[in-house]
Formats: sequence, structure tokens, C-alpha cells
Amino acid sequence: MANYDRPTYQQVLDTLIGEGKDLMTAVKNWRVGGVVYTLLATVAKGFSKLYDVVDSALAMAFYDTSKGVYLDRIATLLDAPRTPASKAEGRVMFGRDVTGIAREIAVGRVVGTVALADGQPRRFVVAETTTLPAGSLEVEVPVIAQAVGAAYNVAAGQIDQLITPVTGIDYVSNELDTYWLDTEGTDRETDEAVQARLPLALARPSVPGARTLYESIALPVEGVLSARSWPHGVALGQCDLMITGGAIDAQPSPALVAEVQAALDAVKPDLENIVVRGPDAKIFDIEVTVTQSLAGGEAAQIAVDVKAAIADLFLPSSNERAFGIGNGFVRAALAAEIMQVPYVANVNVIVPDADETVDTDELLRTGTVTVYVVGA
Repeated sequence: MANYDRPTYQQVLDTLIGEGKDLMTAVKNWRVGGVVYTLLATVAKGFSKLYDVVDSALAMAFYDTSKGVYLDRIATLLDAPRTPASKAEGRVMFGRDVTGIAREIAVGRVVGTVALADGQPRRFVVAETTTLPAGSLEVEVPVIAQAVGAAYNVAAGQIDQLITPVTGIDYVSNELDTYWLDTEGTDRETDEAVQARLPLALARPSVPGARTLYESIALPVEGVLSARSWPHGVALGQCDLMITGGAIDAQPSPALVAEVQAALDAVKPDLENIVVRGPDAKIFDIEVTVTQSLAGGEAAQIAVDVKAAIADLFLPSSNERAFGIGNGFVRAALAAEIMQVPYVANVNVIVPDADETVDTDELLRTGTVTVYVVGA
């Protein structure tokens, strides 16, 4: 936390009395217990309380002294949010002593342990309805803890209580051939644990601010129409920067990629590995029917204008409303764009018949575009 020279109560009082004597020369009684002294002592005490508030506010502004929701806000800003508490999930074995008919183990059935070292039992709920087949003695059933926390990461063999009886089932156990827990339960991360790891987040190379910087460096390069970057997710410091160029398919030329790569290499941290490339194309056909308005217009020209509007919507940076890298296709957005074409009264998007999603490194491209113009 940043330090500042906080005055003590006595220093504040001495300052007030000193300035008071300079300003109030007619006052002769500055002794302890006097009216003026008592008034200034009260003011000094108020200032001291105010400094307490300032200390608390400053403490909440720095990760190493912040607590609670204030620390959560700092951690979130650093893209390293507090780890929440979670429930343990795993599998237990429901079984019977002799074979018989099929038995259903319904979701919501409860199993558990006896009281453990802390004096409390642990309860688990069946997460998915499961059937014990006819002729079988045992079946694995997924369960989830009734509450969050690491206390539910019990040892193998400790779950042996059928809290909710199941017809035809004689026993339950979490002693399996493989470890019974699939996902360990966790406690909510403490303030101290968050504070201990935030320096690592501060040292992490690929932060949103850096990625925005990379995009701002790429965009002024002549020939770059749009740019988008994000962590690759393969290794720490791996960042992909997708750029589009002026070619018909929006792919950048090798020379343009090399130029942008050189510009980024000149400013990136040593630990950062930035890969510049073009986006992967996701191609799909478009088929629309537009209704010609009563105001007039030529059907052939309307079709040409509609196709131009559609093409414009798929050219990065040529239109602020265009579908960019990683942006999915929205039928309503296409219809709204076509409605801006002169003499178009209505639009019906036939193909695709639903919105299209894309991966973060994909760019929507049109295949065959068909436009039908009908009279009003």
C-alpha cells in the first residue's frame, strides 16, 4: 500500500492551537480545560477519525491490503478473479446382495457418511437417474455434494449410508476401482490466497490492455482492414492476432502478415509469442426475398443494390455494422441492412434459416447470394 505522512492526534491539535494563536490574538486562555482548547481538541479528534477513514479507503485500493468485495474488484480487473467455492462431484456404487429385476435409482436420492472427525456427516445427492440392470449386482451412479467445500472430498469407503432408501438396493459405497471423485469440492479462496497470487497476474504477459495495444499497432499498417487478438490458450504468453486484408476473400497477403509481425515484434514483451495470420473463413449461402415498395424502383436494380449491401456487410471495416472476426451471423442484422436499400419495403431471409455462430478465429464469408424481388 502507498504510504503517506499521517499526523498524530497530538500533532493535529498542536497545529490547530498554533494557527489559532496567530489568528485569534485576543484569546488569552489556551490552557488545557479552557473553552478554546476544548473546542480545538474536539476538532483534532474529528480529524483523527477522518484519517482513520482515509487509511481504510487507501487499504481497499491496493491488492496487498484490500479485503472482501474490494479485493474481488481488483482481482477481476486483473483478470484473476477469486476462486469460488464449489461442490464435490463423483461416483458411488449402488448394489444389492443378490441379483434381481431392474431397479431405478432416481435423481435426488441421498447417500452419505457417518459423522466424521468434525462431528458432522456429509450428504451427497444422486445427480442423474440411473438404472441397475436386471441380473446385475452393482451400478455406478453420479452424485454431487449437498453443499460446497473441500470438506466433502471424503476418502474412499466413507460414503456407506443410504439416507434415502431405494427399493431393491442393499448398500452404497464410494470405494471403486478408480478414485471416486471426478471433481473435488473447493472452499472459497481466502483473501490471503488471492493476495498471494495477484503478483503473478500482474506479471502475466497477455492481458487485455496489451492485446488492445497490439490491435492498435496493426490497424495503421497500410492494407490492414481489421484486427482482433486474444490469448491462444495453448501456453502462457501465446497470443494470436488475426488481420484481414483487401483481397476478395479478406485474407492478408504474406507480405502484409510479415509487416504486421515485424511491427509487433518491435514492441512485445520478450515472453510474449504473437502469431499474426489471417482468419479462417466460414462460408455459407444467402437467399433472401425482398418486397419492392410502392414508391417505384426497378426490380433488377434493387437486386443489384441488395447484393451490394450484403457484400458490404461481410467486408471488415468497410461498414461499422459489418460482421467482423469472431462475430456470428445474425439474420435480423442482415434484414436491417437490406431494409436500408432504396425501394425495399420488406425482407424475408430464407437461407440461412437460423443465426450462425463462429469460432473466435473465424470470419464469415458469403458463398452463393440469391436475391428475389417481388412486387408489393
